Amino acid sequence: MRSILSRRALVSAVALATIGALTACQSASGTTPTGQISPSHTDPGHADPSDNAARSVPVGWVLLASGQADTAKLSPPAASRLMAYTTIAMHEAVAAAEPAAGSFDGQLTGMPAMPPVEAGGRLDAEATAAAAARDVVIGLLGPDASTPSRSAIDTLYSLHQERRTSDAVPDTVLRSSEVHGEKIALAILGWAASDGIAGRNAPYKAPSGLGRWELAPPATAAVEPHWGKLRTFALTHAQQVQPVAPPAYSAEPGSEFAAQARQVYDASRALTDQQRASARFWAMGPAMRWMTIAADQVEQKGLAPERATRALALTAVALADAALASWAAKYQHTVMRPITYIQRHIDPTWTPLLPTPGHPEFPAGHSASATAAATVLTAQFGTVPVTARDATGIEPDRRLPSFDAAATETAMSRVYAGVHYPKGLDAGADQGRRIAQLVLQRLGNPAKR
Repeated sequence: MRSILSRRALVSAVALATIGALTACQSASGTTPTGQISPSHTDPGHADPSDNAARSVPVGWVLLASGQADTAKLSPPAASRLMAYTTIAMHEAVAAAEPAAGSFDGQLTGMPAMPPVEAGGRLDAEATAAAAARDVVIGLLGPDASTPSRSAIDTLYSLHQERRTSDAVPDTVLRSSEVHGEKIALAILGWAASDGIAGRNAPYKAPSGLGRWELAPPATAAVEPHWGKLRTFALTHAQQVQPVAPPAYSAEPGSEFAAQARQVYDASRALTDQQRASARFWAMGPAMRWMTIAADQVEQKGLAPERATRALALTAVALADAALASWAAKYQHTVMRPITYIQRHIDPTWTPLLPTPGHPEFPAGHSASATAAATVLTAQFGTVPVTARDATGIEPDRRLPSFDAAATETAMSRVYAGVHYPKGLDAGADQGRRIAQLVLQRLGNPAKR
């Protein structure tokens, strides 16, 4: 497998120039950030819920769930779990109202049968989906849902109901849709409760030994060490798609491991403003970033609910399974982070641009998740220009020529941040691509429906 770095087709005798030259490559291909923030780019977790109510139901609830994941400070894997169950619930709600949409029943691991629609019953797809999304988001957030969060969720639901009323949907249909959406949410929440989440906070003791991963400040505890034991969605289990083996640990200056650390170190000493901006932009959990990208694509294309919910659910499932698989591998290999190696063997005063996460390095979770999402989105929408935006409005937009280019930049940003080795990025990208292919095989490509 070729390295992410070598794919840039940049010529240099040293790793410093290899990484530093990426900016010029991005500029030539139109992948640099514009520095412009659209006035519509508001924070879905804190903005007036009417901002999301003006969007389609699937898009509005994805953006709200993303904002709530950020507000609740969910870990990257936990955020991906929230997005997966929420989008699946919406798709099942739409499929109940419009059977031609095609349920995921029997296609996802351990998924229970969905409640049947009452004979002769009439459902509105958007109203049913809104009720299912509301209850799933509240149910999964649980104690993490603050009073303002619950208020925002309830307000968005009320606004969507009002909009369906203004669209002349009869009150009896709205009521039956709400009841059925609530039934779907109960089934989805029951499914979620059985995925192993109860063991998430079990005690964990990191293995010790030469070259093993160690917590680095500011982290004080391992992040989601048992996540790889949770039930998957489209994969049969988290170890189904394994990354290639990491380089063997070595403190010898001429070793492959030392060369990987040296690339991170050299890059950090010559970062451009563009690279710093890239590191900051993509630092947010990949599920939140990439579900915003997916939602924007759905909205731009004006997809009908059945197509919209399937597109969003496939993307969310790929992200969730990539998180499960990469986390399982992280705690299997327990590879040392760059900060520990560099401070111990290269420069004791060195610090990365961004804080080092509290979980092992290999494979890169951002790389796995971004590549999985990009592969699914490309299968659905083709190779199209992408505007990646920060829904909080803090970071400038980043415009890229394709989903794959956005995934590559996501991966590279972790070297700029100083938290991953290039080999970790490569392994994550390969793992994410293979996971996405399995997701598409199992659930089908909506572009062909």
